[in-house]
Amino acid sequence: MEFKKEIFIFRHGQSEANRNKIACGNLDYPLSKKGILQAKNMARKLNLIKFDRLYVSNLERTKQTAKYINIKKTTFVDEIMEINNGDFSKMKIKLLHKIHPKYKYQGLIKNTKYPNGESLNQALKRVWKWFDVEEKKWNKKKILIIGHELTVCAILIKKLKINYNNYPIFNIGNCNGITIKYLNHKQFRIQFVN
Repeated sequence: MEFKKEIFIFRHGQSEANRNKIACGNLDYPLSKKGILQAKNMARKLNLIKFDRLYVSNLERTKQTAKYINIKKTTFVDEIMEINNGDFSKMKIKLLHKIHPKYKYQGLIKNTKYPNGESLNQALKRVWKWFDVEEKKWNKKKILIIGHELTVCAILIKKLKINYNNYPIFNIGNCNGITIKYLNHKQFRIQFVN
């Protein structure tokens, strides 16, 4: 079956913040040793596919994940970064949820901004706006995006037109993602990839 376009969207490998269970949001953290292995394993599979372009979040953990992928046309993108946790960045996730339990299910408070950060709605709309513009350019192309859990979830929510009151809805592990394969401009198939 021939597809009109194929989009592969993956989360970065395990970062030091993930390993230490820190709510890092859009702060820069490098990959952990495990994250480097995950990135190499993911790249081994993805390098079997001839991609037309690679889009990468501008954070170190995504750049490190992408460096093992053999593609020359790479674009670094601020709009697909993780949510800005503001003053709660660098805080252990369990502590954040204990002190401020409302942030455990961001979909219930999607317009509430993290202090000196952004709201879930602001973060999702940032990704959606970028995706809407770029997706129109990808006819008959194979595109790879290396981003964050928010990046993958935002695009899933948009494509499936689902309610995200219980965000996070999808649990996207490190170096896991989705493929979206378009049969035509209205019909597509989504597959989760581990």
